[in-house]
Amino acid sequence: MQPSPVSSPQSITRSLRRGTPVVIAAQIAAQVVSLGVLAVLYRLLGVEPYGLLGMVVLLLLLLRILMTAGLDVATVQQAELNDLQLSALFWMTQGLGAVMAAVTAACAPLLAWLYNVPELRGLTVALAGIAPATVLGTQHLALLQRRLRLGTVAVLRLVALALSGLAGMAAAVAGWGVWALVVQQYAELLVLAAGAWVLEPWRPGLALRGTGARPLVRFGGHYTLASLMFYVTQNADKVLVGCFLGPAALGLYSQAFGLMMKPVGVVMTPLTGVML
Repeated sequence: MQPSPVSSPQSITRSLRRGTPVVIAAQIAAQVVSLGVLAVLYRLLGVEPYGLLGMVVLLLLLLRILMTAGLDVATVQQAELNDLQLSALFWMTQGLGAVMAAVTAACAPLLAWLYNVPELRGLTVALAGIAPATVLGTQHLALLQRRLRLGTVAVLRLVALALSGLAGMAAAVAGWGVWALVVQQYAELLVLAAGAWVLEPWRPGLALRGTGARPLVRFGGHYTLASLMFYVTQNADKVLVGCFLGPAALGLYSQAFGLMMKPVGVVMTPLTGVML
């Protein structure tokens, strides 16, 4: 199966007209669901677990940029793409995911020392599996976007968000504390990956060399560099808050910042998907 994009401008226009309203509606619904889940979990868990999670998430966000390496964006952007190239990109991201999982676990003592919070050791190791869970569905989601199934992707993300919220709330009610947030993280990524594999029929073959994927890797490298610069501007303040004020302050600050940015997300998330 050739993973080619929609070819004609008329087809693109029709696909965008069908998908964009669904994307916008799903994005608004996702903001409402995330606010509801956040309110319930805040009431059940308090502020500090969110601060502890936020300290590790800052590392995970950095490593996520490196492990995807912009290859998913290259999958969407490339005008012509064959199965060999796509398989090579898939296995590259799986390898990077495994490497970043090891890096995350290795950084556990460093994070505990940096923030002077011993609890971060076990939490960081537990979250190391987020890396392979993330890349498991990355290329399939990119293919769905490439085929302009924007509404499908938006609904899938909404379902994953809702189910992970329910899983996190169930764990919180059971008294799991900060580990309820860990459950929530894994549940969202695994539901998203499983849904992407079901909705996108493409399956990777065994191809790594001689696939012609080098231009795609080069494009991904440029995208990764831009993403790293954006990451620094977006997260330096959170690192400083966590280091100097502790997990409770970071929990309040990061969630308040996220709440402030939600209206922007309602507009920018669907717009970014459509423009890409």
